[in-house]
Amino acid sequence: MYDYVCYGKVYRFEEGEGDMIRVFVSFGGLLLYLKGPYKKLTGLRIDYVYMLVKR
Repeated sequence: MYDYVCYGKVYRFEEGEGDMIRVFVSFGGLLLYLKGPYKKLTGLRIDYVYMLVKR
């Protein structure tokens, strides 16, 4: 059902301006950087995650 699937780990959180935070995820060399409001990203923890991509 998906074109690309990765298994990775959330490894760092940083506070930004106001209520924004930054989340860094590593998928074995492929790095993901998420920036958004604190309320939307607080569900993420330093843990393992899946990334599912569909075209």
